[in-house]
Amino acid sequence: MFSSEFGQHERGLKAPNLYQSPFHRAGYHPMEFAACLIGGILFLASACGLARLRQPMWQHAEDSSLANTKLQRWSRFQRGVRRSTNSLLALTGSLVMACAFVPHGPVWMSLWLLVFLALLSILMLAGLDAFLSMAGYRQAVPEAARRSFANCEPHPEA
Repeated sequence: MFSSEFGQHERGLKAPNLYQSPFHRAGYHPMEFAACLIGGILFLASACGLARLRQPMWQHAEDSSLANTKLQRWSRFQRGVRRSTNSLLALTGSLVMACAFVPHGPVWMSLWLLVFLALLSILMLAGLDAFLSMAGYRQAVPEAARRSFANCEPHPEA
């Protein structure tokens, strides 16, 4: 009997492990399943939370319509970047949740590859959003400072 078991292992055949649940034998792991579900739900929740944030509306009050048109175009582009980032976050969450239900194999691996590519795209879009926000603040802050200091009286020199 020992030699027959030894022969099965030599040929690459394995006896079923009776101590594992059918869930394990099908290629699923309970902790991985739970982690994928929780991670996917967290990604979806963060996408929904970021979509509900109010975005700033930049406007020049006294300036020409050219400056307002420029700011509106910039603001529209920034909204598009944020919308695509939120969409990619939701897509990543749904892909991570789908990985929980797919057994290990080529499909599972390609789902995780898509998750990686989506996260890489999210990082690049977040960097672009940060640079756009910094550019917007640079345009808006001097204008706001000019308007607030225009109402101030100059201090007499002592």
